[in-house]
Amino acid sequence: MIWKPHRSVEECNHIIVAPGSLHELETRVIRGSVQRVYKNLWPSLRVFWLAVCKLHEDKIYIVYEEERFTYKQMLEKSIKAAAVLANSYNVRKGDRVAICSRNCIEYLVAFWACHLIGAVTVMVNAWLPTNLLDFCITYTDSKVLFLDTERANVLEQNIAKVVEHNAITAVLVFCVHEGKEAWQGMSSWSEILDRNDGIATNNILQETCAILPEDNATIYFTSGTTGRPKGVLSTQRQYLTNVFNVTSFFSFFHHDKNKLITHTVGISCSNEKHPSKRGGLGSVCSRRASKGFLISVPFFHVTGTTSQALTATFRGLKIVLIRKWNVQEAIRCATLFYFIHPRFTALFGQIDQIGECLYCRRVCTFCHRSFKGPRLYFFPRVPSMVIELVDMGGISLDSLNFGGAPSSVLLEQKVKKTLPNTILSQGYGMTETNSIAVSFCGADCKLRPSSTGLATPVNDLLIMDPQTLKEVPIGNMGEVWIRGVNVMQGYWKDPQATAQAITTDGWLRSGDLGCIDEEGFLFIKDRLKDVIIRGGENIDSVSVENAIYAHPAVHEVGAISVPDDRLGELVAAVASLKPNCGKVTEDEVISVARNLLPRFAVPVMVILQTEPLEHTPSGKIIKTRLRALAREMWQKRNGRRAHNKAKL
Repeated sequence: MIWKPHRSVEECNHIIVAPGSLHELETRVIRGSVQRVYKNLWPSLRVFWLAVCKLHEDKIYIVYEEERFTYKQMLEKSIKAAAVLANSYNVRKGDRVAICSRNCIEYLVAFWACHLIGAVTVMVNAWLPTNLLDFCITYTDSKVLFLDTERANVLEQNIAKVVEHNAITAVLVFCVHEGKEAWQGMSSWSEILDRNDGIATNNILQETCAILPEDNATIYFTSGTTGRPKGVLSTQRQYLTNVFNVTSFFSFFHHDKNKLITHTVGISCSNEKHPSKRGGLGSVCSRRASKGFLISVPFFHVTGTTSQALTATFRGLKIVLIRKWNVQEAIRCATLFYFIHPRFTALFGQIDQIGECLYCRRVCTFCHRSFKGPRLYFFPRVPSMVIELVDMGGISLDSLNFGGAPSSVLLEQKVKKTLPNTILSQGYGMTETNSIAVSFCGADCKLRPSSTGLATPVNDLLIMDPQTLKEVPIGNMGEVWIRGVNVMQGYWKDPQATAQAITTDGWLRSGDLGCIDEEGFLFIKDRLKDVIIRGGENIDSVSVENAIYAHPAVHEVGAISVPDDRLGELVAAVASLKPNCGKVTEDEVISVARNLLPRFAVPVMVILQTEPLEHTPSGKIIKTRLRALAREMWQKRNGRRAHNKAKL
């Protein structure tokens, strides 16, 4: 029996953007270009933050280890921080404020504080080496720099020089209790806040900060594997559009349209009923425990903030942070229950009908209640995270999203078998598109596991021949071009790079190789620079990687090329193995791949290692190092062969 969809793609799009809907569209001229935009989108991040905090004020907003704060508490923290930035450091609309830190509660406080006063947040990749950290901070002319203790340690020796050559007025350190508590040329952010305990904050809310949709909002840095990072500058509209792009396709976000549109335009709903207003924080948790959103992606990546933190904020969800990726900690978070303690609200782990209290770190039966526990949404940064979760078992997730890096079809099939009730979704985008430009979920995702989905309501796609610059026929491969209101304003201080990336009529050249089917579903095959050309045959590395993933011991794999005098390039791969997988040979892995690939695409060499592969912050495997390793190994093998032939 042939499956038929309930509605066509066109019918679904019409419903999503119909007049009166949350995602209703209108056409506007923006910077001289005609664009489809979301009619109900907030005009600024300031309006967005104030609106959602009004709507969800008594819900738990963020959980990190033993700390947890409501939306109202986080708003109060951000208002005070905004007042300190404005009054003590003269931060004004349009000024850049750099944040270079791991994920923590203070990160989000600083982020929202900046946007309450119209400052541009510069999200510096905290994983960069020292020279590139200096470059990103200096290049953006930031007025204030926030660091965590790890980055404070790294930058302390150079900070005087960085401050001297920039407009930086203060270097402020988060979470000083975790470090040595004092760094030369830096100040403790918590001490600064304590000293300003009585600072006037009324002006932050009362002053009409005229932040317009086309004003600058954020600078993120590309996470490319070669060269210096480029600063991606986006406006308020470009950045916020991703919240609606995410919610337009992910079916687990169901909205009361009238309630949300009212708050979208910043109108206060005095009649809004919150059960928590009668019973305080405990009442919220006992009556309606909010679902959680586990964030493992760094906030300095667009996925971590726009697709995860902002989407969770929009829905009034509880953001759950973990210090660093650990599968046991992720599973513990995924099975959390909310309970009410007579003295405090605490998180408990479900352990055979007994709760383990994170407040007192002991098993506590006194507080246990048989409430239905909130479930979790999880957007893993890399496929290896999903592999670890599935292999461990014992988890319950509402939704699991694939994105950031191409995932194995076999992996998705395994996830569906292990988590049959979990809604799977897939997203595709770039830093330059402020995350999502293409996505889908549910049945569409299950039926097309190798696709990344459909263009969002505000995006258009083209598949272009990178040599001739002509559109290719449907089903043929070419470079993916993206156009839409969420495409960046440009690279900061780099008009030449901007012109190379974006055409004069607004099409962004993604650098990805893909194709589109008859219904408009996009299939990403490879990065253009990663395509392997063997004797004139174009081989996409994703197909090779999927075939190698079929071996049950393979944890992660990156397919690359090695040089060949006759054919130009040959297929090779580097794979990391799962822990305790036993003895695995290269021949075994190649044999499994051979059964799934055409003969010309079978790897001639697979290097096996126990160490994990290295990734960019966006989750992409860094293939430059894999290529160097593979070429060195290939040369050694060929050298041995040549030596043996000479001896014969």
